[in-house]
Amino acid sequence: CTTLDDFFQSGTRINIIKMDVQGAEGAAFRGMRRVLADNPSIVIIWELSPSQLRSAGDDAAAVLQWLVDAGFDLSLIDDASDAVTRGTVEEILQQCPDDSYMNILGRGREDGREREMLGGRGGEQEEPGDVRSALEIGKYQERNDIRRRVDKRSDQRPE
Repeated sequence: CTTLDDFFQSGTRINIIKMDVQGAEGAAFRGMRRVLADNPSIVIIWELSPSQLRSAGDDAAAVLQWLVDAGFDLSLIDDASDAVTRGTVEEILQQCPDDSYMNILGRGREDGREREMLGGRGGEQEEPGDVRSALEIGKYQERNDIRRRVDKRSDQRPE
């Protein structure tokens, strides 16, 4: 197991991160501080599950606030309608009950001022990530994940 900060060389350009790590998001974010700071316009799609975060020793509100403080705008992704709605930490937590989960879109603010807390350069302008493409990639991966789970269950059923 490694972190993105250890995996990628400093200065590597990354546009999109899609992750679903079953409650380990707090640890994953902490392990990509430099990557996030080096890529001020990065887009992150991740699954928020307050109960899974708590089981891993993190708090949903604290993880969301850490992202806001690090320079991210947060939005809820409605899987049924494809709507992407910007929200505050409080609004997102109201929409995502403790025992539920919801996909979150984090988009790095272009000005990067908040990135200084992560140790990044901040203030550099890069081309903005393509949020629509990121959502399409995320939906494709999610559909494949669901198919794999269904196929696995089918394989385990007695004939």
